Amino acid sequence: MTVINTNIGAITARTYATKSSSSVEKSMERLSSGLRVNSGSDDAAGLAVAYKLDAQLKSTEMAIQNASNGVSLIQSAGAGMNKVNSMLVRIREVAVQMANGIYTDEDRQNGQEEVILLQEEIDKIAENLQFNEVYLLDGSYQSSFRTGVSNQEVFDLSIISQRAEELGKAAGLADLGTQIQSSSHGIGKEAAHFTAIESDQMIISQAEFGPQMADFLSTHSGADLTLSGTDADKFEITASGAIQQISGTSLGSGSSGSLTLTARSGAESFTSDITYAVSFNSTSAKVKSSQTTLDVTESQSLSFRAINSDNADDGMLSLSLQNFVAADNQQGTYSLSGDDAAQFTIDQNTGVISASVDFENAADTGSDNSYNFDLSYTTSTGDVFTESVTLNVSDTDEESRDFTISPSDLTGLGQGDVISLSIDGQTLSTTIEQGVTSLTTAQLAERLNTANTRLDTPARVSFTALTTGTGVRATFTDAAGNIDNSLHSSNITLDDRYEVTNSFETETGLAALGEDATAYVTEISDISPFLNQAETGDSFSIIYDGTTITASVGAGITAGNYNALRLASDLTSANNDFATPVGITFTVEDDKLIVTSTATGNDPSFSGVSFDYNGNSAGTVATTAGQNSVGRVVTIDLPSPLSVSGFDKNDFVELTVDGQTYRGQDPTLGNKNGVVAAITSALSGTDLGSLFNVVNGPGDTIGFVQASVSTDAATINAIEFESLVFDLENSSAINNLSFGTAGTVTEGDNRLIVTGAANNAASGRDNSASGNNTDSNATSDLAADYASRQTAQTKGANSTLNISDAFTMQIDISDLSSQLNEFISQNPFGSFSLTDDDGGNFTVDSFNGQVRTTAEFKSAPQDSYEFEIQYTGKNGNNFTNKVTINRIYSEDTAKDSVADINVSTIDGATNAITILDRAIQQMAAQEARMGAAQNRLEHAIDYLDMAALNTATSKGRILDADFARETSVLSKQQILGQASNAMLAQANGSKQMLMMLLN
Repeated sequence: MTVINTNIGAITARTYATKSSSSVEKSMERLSSGLRVNSGSDDAAGLAVAYKLDAQLKSTEMAIQNASNGVSLIQSAGAGMNKVNSMLVRIREVAVQMANGIYTDEDRQNGQEEVILLQEEIDKIAENLQFNEVYLLDGSYQSSFRTGVSNQEVFDLSIISQRAEELGKAAGLADLGTQIQSSSHGIGKEAAHFTAIESDQMIISQAEFGPQMADFLSTHSGADLTLSGTDADKFEITASGAIQQISGTSLGSGSSGSLTLTARSGAESFTSDITYAVSFNSTSAKVKSSQTTLDVTESQSLSFRAINSDNADDGMLSLSLQNFVAADNQQGTYSLSGDDAAQFTIDQNTGVISASVDFENAADTGSDNSYNFDLSYTTSTGDVFTESVTLNVSDTDEESRDFTISPSDLTGLGQGDVISLSIDGQTLSTTIEQGVTSLTTAQLAERLNTANTRLDTPARVSFTALTTGTGVRATFTDAAGNIDNSLHSSNITLDDRYEVTNSFETETGLAALGEDATAYVTEISDISPFLNQAETGDSFSIIYDGTTITASVGAGITAGNYNALRLASDLTSANNDFATPVGITFTVEDDKLIVTSTATGNDPSFSGVSFDYNGNSAGTVATTAGQNSVGRVVTIDLPSPLSVSGFDKNDFVELTVDGQTYRGQDPTLGNKNGVVAAITSALSGTDLGSLFNVVNGPGDTIGFVQASVSTDAATINAIEFESLVFDLENSSAINNLSFGTAGTVTEGDNRLIVTGAANNAASGRDNSASGNNTDSNATSDLAADYASRQTAQTKGANSTLNISDAFTMQIDISDLSSQLNEFISQNPFGSFSLTDDDGGNFTVDSFNGQVRTTAEFKSAPQDSYEFEIQYTGKNGNNFTNKVTINRIYSEDTAKDSVADINVSTIDGATNAITILDRAIQQMAAQEARMGAAQNRLEHAIDYLDMAALNTATSKGRILDADFARETSVLSKQQILGQASNAMLAQANGSKQMLMMLLN
């Protein structure tokens, strides 16, 4: 079929022409490069094999160079050994000569001079001969030659020391390496990583420190902790030893950092490298919170509980807080923060808040009567609940005074007029300046306040204008409980320029204010040991002005369920049962019973508090009443085990007071009563014994009470109680016990357990805070300030090596700490370096970690050395081993080396021959080993040359082009190309002939 549309002939000719052209290009590439394989497409498998053969060939060539260098090294060492050997032969020749009886001592001494010079030359060669700065004959050479392309093709060579003191010894040459007499190792450093959720203040508690740091702190009590490093300025060490973020610094979400914690105890220290990372706080209500508003009256002795106390629902704050604390079993701590937190105190364990609050909050810039603070409860696991508290204070009205002033009296003023007021022992004055003709009562109040603040000792008063505009009110601020009958105020007077005096009247009420100030408060403390044991039927009595008020424990109460709040309630009820109740009230503060008397005068009569519980009387517990307290007491706390089993009969007690030690014992009692009896016997008949009684207190306490009452009760203040020591017969331990009041004293009534002090508050104590609170939407997922440790790894150790004296030293990794060796196994393929080589005395093999000495070590010997060897794994982790080397010198008593040869006597010359024979034999053996090593290296070179030839041949067979074949292919493809091109032209022309037929 003849067609025009599809030119089959032209397409066929073009296809073969293209193939021929491609083949021609490939042949030309091979002929021009000389390679059969120019890319992976030519022969993928062959190219891969060729690469490996190329690596093997180059490694083989380098191994040949290594072996050649090894031969050169052996030849260099051999040259030095030959010279040493020739000198040994000469010394032997001299020794044989001097062993003959024809020489005088002078002749032999001349021969010895030559021997000495030869000995020195031997040492010079041994200590200085080097090949490429590698010492050969000093005994330090112990290395390997790599004579192949694999790790198995290695052989070791060591060269004995050619030093005169090493050659010829009967015991043989010293083994290569360092002789370690003893060693000790300890962990010195670890690294720990912490994570924390974004919070106000990140804390790393001691419980979270790494295990090695924890071990160090447990065995080094009282170690000093310091911080250093990049982020050390963001943290501080707390009193409990935790690491806490400094308030005001920022650790935002996604931040990270590092710092170093160092613990020091004497000469020992431990370091922890700390890194941390802070993640985003994804829950907005992580920290639970609520709000509470409380209303109280002005008081100098306000206190209230944040949460319910045992068996009493007297907590003032929110139910959410109550539940949160209960869920933590009250194991956490309380703290305060916020605008007015500084004016309040809180017991961090019980949550009792105390303060002295004025109607007008002096801390505010304004004049309001509200206090604002935040109470936070932190659980034992670091979770936090925060409650915002607003405390509104109402005025008692009894501490103010009004001055009635007609508005007309404050008009017609002129320059130089003076308005003054005498109050609280101070005179307040304000002078009218030019242009002022009248004042409002508000302006007058402001001027009086300004005049008061300018005084060195301002009056305890502030002024406000009456809302009626008819006067000024003076309020006695910060004066509750301190205002006495002598505090008074006169009329405000106006002295005008014509010296006419106007007086403005005051309202009455000052006498009542003074009388209120005489109330007395007595605190009865340390009663918990009695209250905790109280049960139904037990009783507690207060004797006041001859009247006994007795509270009985009600039905259903068992030991542990009675507390100070119940006692206060029961005593109040008992007092109210009297036809005429005693002028006394009972409240509680921090588990202390507060007794407030409203009687005037300075001598309210308190006899004490008697406790009867479980059918036993605890005696009378003294109180502090007003300002008339007499007698002093010092209390000493005893450890709990002592009262049970620690103190035995015949044990001694020593009390040191004012530098004088008193020693006593009691042979009958093995308990706390025995301690009292022993101290009493020690003081008996002494001046101290006439001053004090030793008494047995509740719980684990004893006390020293002033025996004779003095008018000022100050005797005990002048006596320094220094220590109380128990010399226990059954133990070698000596226990020093601290004084419970740290050497300070507390006023008492010749009785123990009295720690109260007078509190003359005008309005007494207000423990009746009331208000309302609003619980926020709380979550159960809480953010913790406390960071959590994620990883901890030992990163450093300390090694002490005691080694025998040597001219060179060599320390292997196996000689160092087990922690370093374990770290290397866990972080393989790393390298070694020296971070401190003690003045260049040491160098380290970066591959195997072997530490060896340098020329500096030989030139200036020291008794001890210190350096740090650091290992860094391929993964980047590192470990530092600090090494201390102590050199132990030992004297060689054998005197049988070449260095010991002395031919100045016949015996010495005779002995020298024996030593030299051994030395020459040792040299011969070494030369034989080195000759064998050289032969081995030369054989290795021959073998490697042949291996390189065969490898190069194999590589050539794969990669090299066959020129004869490629030339033939090129000629063939060129002819085929010409033919296909001619046929393409013919095919294109054939269709033109068909067109001519159509015409």
